Amino acid sequence: MNQAGARQLVGARAGQSRRSSGRVVSGHHRRLLAASLGKGEVVTRNVIVNSNFPPYVQNISIGPHHLLADEPSDAGGADAGPNPYELVMAALGACTSMTVRMYAERRNWPLEKVHVDLTFSRFHAADCDDCSRKKGIVNRITKRITFIGDLSEIQRQRLMHIANKCPVHRVLARTIEISSTLNSGSMSAASAEVSSLS
Repeated sequence: MNQAGARQLVGARAGQSRRSSGRVVSGHHRRLLAASLGKGEVVTRNVIVNSNFPPYVQNISIGPHHLLADEPSDAGGADAGPNPYELVMAALGACTSMTVRMYAERRNWPLEKVHVDLTFSRFHAADCDDCSRKKGIVNRITKRITFIGDLSEIQRQRLMHIANKCPVHRVLARTIEISSTLNSGSMSAASAEVSSLS
Protein backbone atom coordinates (compact mmCIF):
# COMPACT_ATOMS: atom_id res chain seq x y z
CA MET A 1 0.00 0.00 0.00
CA ASN A 2 1.38 3.44 -0.93
CA GLN A 3 1.54 6.41 1.47
CA ALA A 4 -1.60 8.04 0.06
CA GLY A 5 -3.55 4.81 0.47
CA ALA A 6 -2.27 4.38 4.01
CA ARG A 7 -3.30 7.96 4.90
CA GLN A 8 -6.79 7.38 3.45
CA LEU A 9 -7.17 4.14 5.43
CA VAL A 10 -6.02 5.76 8.67
CA GLY A 11 -8.24 8.79 8.06
CA ALA A 12 -11.25 6.58 7.28
CA ARG A 13 -10.68 4.50 10.39
CA ALA A 14 -10.26 7.59 12.54
CA GLY A 15 -13.46 9.10 11.16
CA GLN A 16 -15.29 5.80 11.58
CA SER A 17 -14.04 5.55 15.16
CA ARG A 18 -15.21 9.08 15.96
CA ARG A 19 -18.62 8.51 14.33
CA SER A 20 -19.20 5.11 15.90
CA SER A 21 -18.06 6.14 19.35
CA GLY A 22 -19.93 9.43 19.60
CA ARG A 23 -19.74 9.98 23.33
CA VAL A 24 -19.19 6.27 24.09
CA VAL A 25 -15.86 4.43 24.11
CA SER A 26 -15.91 0.99 22.44
CA GLY A 27 -15.65 -2.24 24.46
CA HIS A 28 -12.07 -2.76 23.26
CA HIS A 29 -11.12 0.78 24.25
CA ARG A 30 -12.79 0.37 27.66
CA ARG A 31 -10.76 -2.81 28.26
CA LEU A 32 -7.52 -1.12 27.21
CA LEU A 33 -8.22 1.95 29.35
CA ALA A 34 -9.18 -0.28 32.30
CA ALA A 35 -5.93 -2.21 31.87
CA SER A 36 -3.98 1.04 31.82
CA LEU A 37 -5.50 1.95 35.15
CA GLY A 38 -4.70 -1.46 36.62
CA LYS A 39 -8.14 -3.01 36.16
CA GLY A 40 -8.89 -5.97 33.90
CA GLU A 41 -6.58 -7.95 31.65
CA VAL A 42 -4.89 -7.17 28.35
CA VAL A 43 -5.67 -9.52 25.47
CA THR A 44 -2.96 -9.85 22.82
CA ARG A 45 -2.38 -12.07 19.80
CA ASN A 46 0.61 -14.40 19.56
CA VAL A 47 3.72 -12.85 18.05
CA ILE A 48 5.72 -15.16 15.75
CA VAL A 49 9.30 -14.29 14.80
CA ASN A 50 11.27 -16.18 12.13
CA SER A 51 14.75 -15.56 10.80
CA ASN A 52 16.19 -16.59 7.46
CA PHE A 53 18.58 -14.59 5.30
CA PRO A 54 20.12 -12.01 5.69
CA PRO A 55 21.02 -13.37 9.12
CA TYR A 56 19.73 -10.56 11.35
CA VAL A 57 16.53 -9.78 9.43
CA GLN A 58 13.55 -11.06 11.41
CA ASN A 59 10.10 -11.66 9.93
CA ILE A 60 7.47 -10.79 12.53
CA SER A 61 3.86 -11.93 12.23
CA ILE A 62 1.12 -10.61 14.53
CA GLY A 63 -2.28 -11.80 13.34
CA PRO A 64 -2.66 -10.36 9.81
CA HIS A 65 0.21 -7.90 10.29
CA HIS A 66 3.77 -8.44 9.06
CA LEU A 67 6.82 -6.47 10.16
CA LEU A 68 10.58 -6.68 9.76
CA ALA A 69 13.21 -6.21 12.44
CA ASP A 70 16.93 -5.91 11.81
CA GLU A 71 20.15 -4.45 13.11
CA PRO A 72 21.59 -1.26 11.59
CA SER A 73 24.37 -1.61 9.04
CA ASP A 74 27.05 -0.49 11.53
CA ALA A 75 26.08 -3.48 13.72
CA GLY A 76 26.32 -5.96 10.84
CA GLY A 77 22.68 -5.86 9.74
CA ALA A 78 21.00 -4.68 6.55
CA ASP A 79 18.85 -2.03 8.32
CA ALA A 80 15.75 -3.66 6.80
CA GLY A 81 13.64 -2.70 9.81
CA PRO A 82 13.78 -1.25 13.32
CA ASN A 83 16.05 -2.92 15.84
CA PRO A 84 14.51 -4.66 18.89
CA TYR A 85 15.03 -1.66 21.20
CA GLU A 86 13.27 0.57 18.66
CA LEU A 87 10.34 -1.85 18.49
CA VAL A 88 10.01 -1.72 22.29
CA MET A 89 10.02 2.09 22.14
CA ALA A 90 7.44 2.03 19.32
CA ALA A 91 5.17 -0.16 21.47
CA LEU A 92 5.54 2.20 24.42
CA GLY A 93 4.93 5.30 22.29
CA ALA A 94 1.87 3.80 20.58
CA CYS A 95 0.41 2.62 23.89
CA THR A 96 1.01 6.03 25.49
CA SER A 97 -0.71 7.87 22.64
CA MET A 98 -3.67 5.45 22.49
CA THR A 99 -4.26 5.56 26.24
CA VAL A 100 -4.19 9.35 26.35
CA ARG A 101 -6.51 9.57 23.33
CA MET A 102 -9.06 7.21 24.91
CA TYR A 103 -8.98 9.13 28.19
CA ALA A 104 -9.50 12.47 26.44
CA GLU A 105 -12.34 11.08 24.28
CA ARG A 106 -14.19 9.81 27.34
CA ARG A 107 -14.11 13.32 28.79
CA ASN A 108 -14.78 15.12 25.49
CA TRP A 109 -11.54 17.07 25.87
CA PRO A 110 -10.34 18.88 22.71
CA LEU A 111 -7.21 16.77 22.18
CA GLU A 112 -6.38 16.89 18.47
CA LYS A 113 -3.03 15.08 18.30
CA VAL A 114 -0.47 13.36 20.51
CA HIS A 115 3.23 13.36 19.62
CA VAL A 116 5.54 11.01 21.53
CA ASP A 117 9.30 11.20 20.93
CA LEU A 118 11.28 8.38 22.58
CA THR A 119 14.98 7.71 23.09
CA PHE A 120 16.80 4.81 24.73
CA SER A 121 20.03 5.07 26.70
CA ARG A 122 22.24 2.82 28.86
CA PHE A 123 24.72 4.05 31.42
CA HIS A 124 26.36 3.20 34.73
CA ALA A 125 24.22 4.02 37.75
CA ALA A 126 27.27 5.62 39.40
CA ASP A 127 27.25 8.25 36.61
CA CYS A 128 23.59 9.15 37.22
CA ASP A 129 22.52 11.84 39.69
CA ASP A 130 18.77 11.20 39.48
CA CYS A 131 18.74 7.37 39.45
CA SER A 132 17.11 5.47 42.31
CA ARG A 133 19.97 2.96 42.44
CA LYS A 134 23.68 3.60 42.49
CA LYS A 135 25.08 0.26 41.25
CA GLY A 136 24.98 -1.62 37.96
CA ILE A 137 23.71 -0.57 34.54
CA VAL A 138 20.64 1.63 34.11
CA ASN A 139 18.42 1.23 31.03
CA ARG A 140 16.34 4.34 30.44
CA ILE A 141 13.63 5.26 27.96
CA THR A 142 12.89 8.98 27.82
CA LYS A 143 9.44 10.01 26.57
CA ARG A 144 8.85 13.59 25.42
CA ILE A 145 5.13 14.06 24.95
CA THR A 146 3.32 16.90 23.17
CA PHE A 147 -0.46 17.35 23.40
CA ILE A 148 -1.93 19.40 20.56
CA GLY A 149 -5.33 20.97 21.12
CA ASP A 150 -7.11 23.73 23.05
CA LEU A 151 -6.43 22.14 26.45
CA SER A 152 -6.13 23.81 29.83
CA GLU A 153 -2.96 23.37 31.87
CA ILE A 154 -4.89 21.16 34.30
CA GLN A 155 -6.03 18.93 31.41
CA ARG A 156 -2.45 18.69 30.07
CA GLN A 157 -1.12 17.70 33.48
CA ARG A 158 -3.86 15.08 33.87
CA LEU A 159 -3.10 13.64 30.42
CA MET A 160 0.59 13.49 31.34
CA HIS A 161 -0.34 11.53 34.47
CA ILE A 162 -2.45 9.12 32.37
CA ALA A 163 0.39 8.79 29.80
CA ASN A 164 2.56 7.25 32.52
CA LYS A 165 -0.14 4.69 33.31
CA CYS A 166 -0.44 3.10 29.87
CA PRO A 167 -0.26 -0.72 30.08
CA VAL A 168 3.08 -1.04 28.28
CA HIS A 169 4.64 1.67 30.48
CA ARG A 170 3.46 -0.19 33.58
CA VAL A 171 4.88 -3.50 32.32
CA LEU A 172 8.25 -2.01 31.36
CA ALA A 173 8.58 -0.05 34.60
CA ARG A 174 8.13 -3.21 36.67
CA THR A 175 9.99 -6.50 36.71
CA ILE A 176 8.92 -8.70 33.81
CA GLU A 177 8.85 -12.46 34.18
CA ILE A 178 9.92 -14.12 30.92
CA SER A 179 9.64 -17.87 30.48
CA SER A 180 11.54 -19.54 27.61
CA THR A 181 10.94 -23.13 26.52
CA LEU A 182 12.63 -25.22 23.84
CA ASN A 183 10.17 -26.70 21.35
CA SER A 184 10.54 -30.48 21.31
CA GLY A 185 11.32 -32.19 18.02
CA SER A 186 13.31 -30.92 15.10
CA MET A 187 11.96 -28.88 12.23
CA SER A 188 13.50 -28.56 8.81
CA ALA A 189 13.94 -25.07 7.34
CA ALA A 190 11.25 -25.82 4.72
CA SER A 191 8.66 -26.94 7.29
CA ALA A 192 9.49 -23.97 9.54
CA GLU A 193 8.78 -21.62 6.63
CA VAL A 194 5.44 -23.36 5.89
CA SER A 195 4.56 -23.21 9.61
CA SER A 196 5.23 -19.47 9.79
CA LEU A 197 3.00 -18.83 6.76
CA SER A 198 0.03 -20.84 8.04
